Amino acid sequence: MRLAVNKIPAVGLGVLALFSGCASDPPPPATAPPGTCPQGYVFDGRECRPQQTASGSGGMGGSGSMPGATTGTLPDGTTGVVHETTPGPDAVRIDANAAAGAIQMLTPLVAAYVPEGAVPVGPLLAGQFAQGQSLREPLTLTPGSCYTVVAIAAAPVTEVDLALTPAVSVPGFNPTAAKDPEAGLVATIGKKPTCFKWALPAVGSMTLTLTVPAGQGVAAAQVYEKR
Repeated sequence: MRLAVNKIPAVGLGVLALFSGCASDPPPPATAPPGTCPQGYVFDGRECRPQQTASGSGGMGGSGSMPGATTGTLPDGTTGVVHETTPGPDAVRIDANAAAGAIQMLTPLVAAYVPEGAVPVGPLLAGQFAQGQSLREPLTLTPGSCYTVVAIAAAPVTEVDLALTPAVSVPGFNPTAAKDPEAGLVATIGKKPTCFKWALPAVGSMTLTLTVPAGQGVAAAQVYEKR
């Protein structure tokens, strides 16, 4: 018996290693004649493929699961379901002086959302947003470190979103590693008592995306790291 093997690009394997699900349930596979496929495989009418089993629904994109490794403890905003993040047009990036008002609002949130011992890492990501615009910032994750991201927006913004995605992804597919679960002017990823832990043995490259899907105005985000 020979199994058809689909070759997956190396970068695709790296992305799949980060997530343990797929964006939607696949259609039910055809039933193979007894003994046609080994355990864990199903016959789709043409070839044997790995069995996918349904799991609980979560997040924005349906349900489903597939075998895979995990990068560590998943914080709020991660469901084990692979979703895609599509950034909007670029917002106007501003410096810390222009974002002073947002920084003042961000400071009190540290005690509420950031684990003790975590320190700011990387620059403040701040911008002047029109509705639907985004800003992106590269983020390097260190093995064993734990990360928290906090964002704040000022009225007339009514909604701000955060997402972490792999810096290198499969062409045409931009999976989301973590996304904030909150609605409103505050967004977090990995807020205490949890965090986004990078458990792979090598340094990871991610992209932080800050988006204002509703309203317009100033929004800012800061990443914190705990080793």
